[in-house]
Amino acid sequence: MGDMDLASAHFRESLEMSHKQGTKWDAAFALAGLAEVAMSTGNASHAARLYAASDALLEALGAKRSTDDQAEHQRTIQAVNDALGEPVFQQASASGRAMSHDEAVAFALNEYQPRT
Repeated sequence: MGDMDLASAHFRESLEMSHKQGTKWDAAFALAGLAEVAMSTGNASHAARLYAASDALLEALGAKRSTDDQAEHQRTIQAVNDALGEPVFQQASASGRAMSHDEAVAFALNEYQPRT
């Protein structure tokens, strides 16, 4: 509906709850939701990391999006790629995929500190 602050608050709450409850499926979709918010607010790099973390989590669970959701996801990923350029997109995606579940949640909640 265009209210990115409200969307962010709801996705953050969902992510926090799913993380506490250990429901990784829900966490993956909350991460993707926060990625959408990041992209909508002009932070394509953050979006790329969150989408990649979400995708990695779904893959680890052996889960897949519905056919319609996957088609929309691919269009969104392409838009992120276009916004960043291929090299930056690949680097951001690799960073997101390398995160553990806990790191991805912390990153999404703006608490992530990269490993040194």
